[in-house]
Amino acid sequence: MTDIATTDNRVAGQTELARAQESERAALARVATLETELARLQNDQIEASDPRLTMLWAKVRRIADHAGYETYYDTLAEELGGVQRDRKYTVTYRVTVEVDVPVEVTAINTETAEEAARPLLTPERVATILHGPGWRDMTVEEHDIIED
Repeated sequence: MTDIATTDNRVAGQTELARAQESERAALARVATLETELARLQNDQIEASDPRLTMLWAKVRRIADHAGYETYYDTLAEELGGVQRDRKYTVTYRVTVEVDVPVEVTAINTETAEEAARPLLTPERVATILHGPGWRDMTVEEHDIIED
């Protein structure tokens, strides 16, 4: 009589079933995570400064510039925290510069020396001193800012 070997496929089937069930549980957990993230993204408020809105702000800025609504855009962007546009300004300073300008003259006393030196104190002579190491101090008195 010959022995016939029989194999029990039940163990292999149960192992494969357990793997499939574990894979299904992992897939369902991933689906739940993605659904939660989708709901969050659909319901969350987006801040005006969010990088995802950069292209929108750029387009709105171009439209405002073209239509002459720059000030409205500036106000909106500032209040909402959006991308503010660069503006050109001219800043004019009123500056007082303290400078020593030596003028050599020949005179008989200090009064005649000052009288002789005064006509030689020209803007060109002062400019020469300003371009060299002769100036000592500078004070900004005031300034005006004009938007171009």
